[in-house]
Amino acid sequence: MNALMENLTGIDTMSDQIIATDFLLAAKSALKTYAVAISEATHPEVRGILKKQLDEATLTHESITAYMVKKGYYHPFDPKEQLKVDLKASEVALKLAEQLKAQPEHRVEAVLRHCGRPPLLDVRGG
Repeated sequence: MNALMENLTGIDTMSDQIIATDFLLAAKSALKTYAVAISEATHPEVRGILKKQLDEATLTHESITAYMVKKGYYHPFDPKEQLKVDLKASEVALKLAEQLKAQPEHRVEAVLRHCGRPPLLDVRGG
């Protein structure tokens, strides 16, 4: 699906950095969810299972972070360098938004067709 997304968005590559960043954000979300679940679990066995899952999620987060640091995608100890990465990502997001704004129906419909989904209903009456 990379080639389709590259074509639709006009972005040259759906890079490892984008995928890794999304994975890192998902891992952070999982950590928060497990922590809340542990705090609300009343049965000791359930709490124990959730703690094991939290430990696994922590290891996953550490692995993703290490990968991103190694690849130069993430700079947790160098705020200036991380700011450069974040600004570049912001520029890409703004470019994508502008491109989607120019032809939103065409691009959304193409993605839906590629995914095997029916087209959107035209609620504008056109």
